[in-house]
Amino acid sequence: MYNQLDDTWDSDHFPIVFKLETHRGIYSKRTNRITTKKTDWNKYAELVRSKFEKFFAESSELITGSDGLSVRYSGFTKVLTDAVHEASGRRPNQLSSGKRIRREKSGNPNSWWDKDCDNAVNDRKMALREFKRNKCLNKYIEYKRCRAVARKTIKYKKKMNFEAFCKSINRFSGMRYV
Repeated sequence: MYNQLDDTWDSDHFPIVFKLETHRGIYSKRTNRITTKKTDWNKYAELVRSKFEKFFAESSELITGSDGLSVRYSGFTKVLTDAVHEASGRRPNQLSSGKRIRREKSGNPNSWWDKDCDNAVNDRKMALREFKRNKCLNKYIEYKRCRAVARKTIKYKKKMNFEAFCKSINRFSGMRYV
């Protein structure tokens, strides 16, 4: 839907205003992958072997009809997926049926980042959340203070790391290192 405005706003044409109705969705990465780089395939083979022996021992009586086939099939797939989850080191609540998988923090690649930086950034985030929840002047001032502390902490850590790097350089240091 669009409208042409009556006021030209000191332009040589009449502005057009478009009105779009959209819905914002929250993106979350989902996965259906059941194996990872950590999967121990020897352990997987042993688990499948032992679980199948148990599965066939429990379901040794003849199951007839289409229900019997679906029960056996679901049991078969459960044995395989449980074994791969266990061999991959996944927890039981991390099933691969489209559930979101939280990745562990993979450490900051910066050598200067430490717990002080983490704490300062977490304090800043909490102050921002508090300010968004209760929009008052005190919360805003607290957020600005936390933001300044975080900025100062990070800048100080970067400076100290750069000074340590400069002190480590000598006449034998290669140009690729520098």
